[in-house]
Amino acid sequence: MRHDVPVGGRRGLVVGAGLLTGALAACGGSEPKPPACPELACLVRTLAGHEERVTSVAFSPDGGMLASGSVDRTVRLWRVEDGTALNVLAGPHSPVLCLAFSPVEDLLASGSEEGTIRLARPSDGTEVRAFGASGYGVASLAFSPDGRSLVAGGSDHVLRIWDVATGHESLAIEGHAAPVTGVAMAPDGRSFASGAGTPEGSVALWSFPAGSLAWRSFGDTGVWSLSFSPDGRTVASGASGGIVRLRSAADGSLVRTLSVGGFLVNAVPFSPDGRLVAAALDDATVRLHDPATGNLLSTLRGHAGTVFSVAFSSDGRLLATGSDDRTVRLWAF
Repeated sequence: MRHDVPVGGRRGLVVGAGLLTGALAACGGSEPKPPACPELACLVRTLAGHEERVTSVAFSPDGGMLASGSVDRTVRLWRVEDGTALNVLAGPHSPVLCLAFSPVEDLLASGSEEGTIRLARPSDGTEVRAFGASGYGVASLAFSPDGRSLVAGGSDHVLRIWDVATGHESLAIEGHAAPVTGVAMAPDGRSFASGAGTPEGSVALWSFPAGSLAWRSFGDTGVWSLSFSPDGRTVASGASGGIVRLRSAADGSLVRTLSVGGFLVNAVPFSPDGRLVAAALDDATVRLHDPATGNLLSTLRGHAGTVFSVAFSSDGRLLATGSDDRTVRLWAF
């Protein structure tokens, strides 16, 4: 399952500007740093509490809260401002593989190896509803921009679109011949992308909400992660062999190939301004590249195991990472 080969009202608490500014200026916090802080982003805090590998991290839309999911079957909520542990959400009966915050309301979705999707209110930890295709792992989740739909990729090779208000399945797409290891929603909500693992190794673009296939691109041994650029023009896929491919969202044509190192690229998000693409790697590092040139800008070191998940805060000033070493780490730019 993806935990072995990874597969990601009031909303949170507002980050204290003074504290965050101070952390950025000092290029540090609770972690010791070289005085010059040589990398592009600096480690400011380590969050410990999970008992097994951290498979997924996600910031709340306002950036004040961070969620982390783990093989230990829990979802933990943290206050970004000071790293305080806020809550532990009622977990599934199997490892948590992915997380997604609703962009418009107080909801956090989690997907598990057993196939259950759970919606909870992060403000108070209350579970709202649970649904899913029992027995088929949910490796990736993406909300539509209006928060009304949730796209899920499953180990049964099926893409499903769920109605958030009711938990009913509105569409099932049998569009891949391998587990669906990544899904990403276009910023305009008119399409979504999906990626398949081995042996298929394809990226596909689908219309939303109809689910019509727009294009499919092969060439990866296995796709393990996906994201759209903020302008919606580019789809990034993280693949086996330490490769990130940037494709045109218009037709799937290859724009650029990045050799980022490691063997598996477990997460590949763009920064909110589109100037960075981060690659989470099995060599315990995160590599930051310029998507326009492909140049390596920085290598973030600090984890003691495979990095499974990476997320940027909405303002682009923070980066969260989750690892096999059971920790979540926060980095400041």
